[in-house]
Amino acid sequence: MFHPPVRPMSSSSPRPLTGLLVLVLLGTTLGTALGFAFWGYRLGQDALRQVRQPLLSPSLSPPAAETGGVAFLKEAEVVRRVKAGMVLPGEMPTTEPKPGVSSPGPFPISRQAEGVTLMVTGVEQQDGAIVVAVKVRNDGAYPLPLQRHLLLETAGGQALEVVVEGLPVQLAPGNEAPAVRMTLPVTTLGTEKSLALTLREAGAAAPYLRLSDIPIPSGG
Repeated sequence: MFHPPVRPMSSSSPRPLTGLLVLVLLGTTLGTALGFAFWGYRLGQDALRQVRQPLLSPSLSPPAAETGGVAFLKEAEVVRRVKAGMVLPGEMPTTEPKPGVSSPGPFPISRQAEGVTLMVTGVEQQDGAIVVAVKVRNDGAYPLPLQRHLLLETAGGQALEVVVEGLPVQLAPGNEAPAVRMTLPVTTLGTEKSLALTLREAGAAAPYLRLSDIPIPSGG
């Protein structure tokens, strides 16, 4: 019995089908990408639909009162408002100082020794404080040490804590300290009626000087 030979199947027959599938996938991918791009473009257009470009030309911009926008001031108006809210150095307000109560004592009170003159020119009570005005002159031969040597004391000799202004560390011969101020609260004096000013001795440079019975002004 005769059997015809069997021909093997050709392996080249699926190639057209494979190429077709690849083309379909590429087309689908490209179409999807284009669809998403168009969809994103439409979303951006919808989001920007209500946004308008501002008018940059001053001649075309409507008044701020009509549009409810921000009003821009001219330079002169800005300067005027700034000056109204600040105090310039040449325009410092002058405030009248509160009048104090001065001691009616026999001022100036002074002592002199070895060319050194110690003087109290006045005592005043102001704003709850006692202010003692002092003047020191050195006509001696040595520099006169002052800080830690010039003390304001009670009549009994107890040193008082004071705020001192205008007092140099030392005073050279032929010079003076004309405006020394010694300030202390009234409450620290208690029932004291007078003060004393003492220049402690410092060898040949500073003689011992003491001004006592410096009256304290009463009232305020």
